[in-house]
Amino acid sequence: MTLVHNIASYIRRHDLLRADGLYLLGLSGGPDSVALLCALLALGYRTEAMHCNFHLRGEESERDEQFCVALCEHLHVPLHRIHFDTESYAALHHVSIEMAARELRYRYFEQLRRDIDADGIVIAHHQDDQVETVLLNLVRGTGIRGLQGIRPRNGHILRPMLGCTRQQILDYLDEIGQKYVVDSTNLEDDTKRNVLRHEVIPILRQLNPAFDNKVAELAERVGEVTSVMEADMQADIDRAVVPAATPSGTDLYGEGRVTTYSRDALLGAKMAQPTFWHLFGAKGFKPAQVDEMMRETQSGRIWKSASTVVLSHQGKLLVVPRAEWESAWPTRRLPMEGTYVYEENTQESPVSSIKIRISREPYHSKDQISRDPYLATLDADSVAFPLTIRPVGEGDRFVPFGMKGQRLVSDFLTDRHLSLYRKRRQLVVCDAHGHIVWVVGLRTAAPVAIGDKTKDMLRLQIVCC
Repeated sequence: MTLVHNIASYIRRHDLLRADGLYLLGLSGGPDSVALLCALLALGYRTEAMHCNFHLRGEESERDEQFCVALCEHLHVPLHRIHFDTESYAALHHVSIEMAARELRYRYFEQLRRDIDADGIVIAHHQDDQVETVLLNLVRGTGIRGLQGIRPRNGHILRPMLGCTRQQILDYLDEIGQKYVVDSTNLEDDTKRNVLRHEVIPILRQLNPAFDNKVAELAERVGEVTSVMEADMQADIDRAVVPAATPSGTDLYGEGRVTTYSRDALLGAKMAQPTFWHLFGAKGFKPAQVDEMMRETQSGRIWKSASTVVLSHQGKLLVVPRAEWESAWPTRRLPMEGTYVYEENTQESPVSSIKIRISREPYHSKDQISRDPYLATLDADSVAFPLTIRPVGEGDRFVPFGMKGQRLVSDFLTDRHLSLYRKRRQLVVCDAHGHIVWVVGLRTAAPVAIGDKTKDMLRLQIVCC
């Protein structure tokens, strides 16, 4: 069986799978994934299957799922299934249906891998996919990375069938008498990939019957060279990281979830432009955006991709997950003394959760005033309940302790040289009259400060959960 032999050889050459490992295989019901499942079982690998129903093709989607159920029952392979409302996800996240399906699929695969402690996720890409991907990258415009096509290994994603052709897959299935399903959309020439598959590549094969092998060999050689280059670039990237500083070990504003790079250090890399592209291209940024990041020296610039936001700030580039950038703290009423849970929410789930503890205690001396920036000590009789905690708003003003007169909170934050990311996440606590009594973590307001006539103090403490 040529296919099984080729897969075994490819696994050994790239050290992809362990004999004692547990692997999850993405099973669509099509010939590629069915052949790979049968081959891995023939080679003795412990394999469980995963099937995603995206509900995009009506009865065909249901047919595919039932085929996978029957196949796995016949082969005695555990099958994990999940259903997605792909169209709603695409609309919510402003991505194409294809991108939505990809994001949902790989997110589910990784979560399941963690849940069952699998060693890897096996995907049924083959040599024809590799050839199409390299050519598609050339058509779209690419650099060295695009010439390597599909990698045999990408983190926990493993592709042991890249050394096999589509014809070998079909021959193998015919040889063992194994049925499969066909996605009708794969037969339509309505995408660039299908135009390459059905029109361009056949002509190139006429010019050189070994065309597929030559492209696959090129991709593998480029991949080997790229691996060495990427190791050097990653070392330069790691050296450019600026350590995060969070006072008192508290990360209320999520600064620990932000990676900060010295722009000068990145520009000083041995291969500056490829290093920038290696770092930011992988996060979905376009070449023009990456070029701007290299040139831009002004603080406050923002670049966005589907997954990431990058900010320029005082010679540094701050890399923020887009979900983190778009998350927001709600307005929370604090009617009396006690402990409150306060959650920050995105469109999907809470990102952060904190506790707010409010207590009233007798005041005796300044020794009771803490230096912890997340513990405010106020004159209890000067604070009117109910309190409110909320994000800072445009036009917010307060009288900072130790200063005279009102100031815009935005100006106060700017004077402290805070990044735009940090500013937009700033929290304030207001009293019953809407007056700001605490810019959380930075400064209390002068009108509620502890003074000579203070009898009781009000302690407001933020504790990260």
